[in-house]
Amino acid sequence: MTSKPDRTPLIGQVVNDFATGRIGKVMDKVGPRYQLRRLDGGREWEAKGDSLEVVTPLRCDYIARLKAERRKAVEEGRTDAAHFLTVAICRHLRVMHP
Repeated sequence: MTSKPDRTPLIGQVVNDFATGRIGKVMDKVGPRYQLRRLDGGREWEAKGDSLEVVTPLRCDYIARLKAERRKAVEEGRTDAAHFLTVAICRHLRVMHP
């Protein structure tokens, strides 16, 4: 009798959710479903384990620059600029690194 391998090692991994076409980080497992969150934060969603595949995030100099600018804006209390940069990061990730 063969049992399915335990997939809890996915917690903390970056995965591609083929069912939704989104990339996210596995935050937890509740029953048979996994809780995922976008890499830039935001609301979690649920996914079945058979629709997930571990991916290696791309290192992107543009994203690194945007994140540094956002960090500086947050430290300086410029919330509008920080929000704008967060949106720019999300758009870049969605378009350039699907």
